[in-house]
Amino acid sequence: MKKCKVKIEPEALADIQEITDWYNEKQAGLGGRFQKTTIK
Repeated sequence: MKKCKVKIEPEALADIQEITDWYNEKQAGLGGRFQKTTIK
């Protein structure tokens, strides 16, 4: 399978961080799981 590079705009990265923080408030470690899934 050919790999592709994805460029994440700063605004999208800020959104991802905000969502990560929200998930971490709900349950410790959940934000990290969200980020790993998002990166995949």
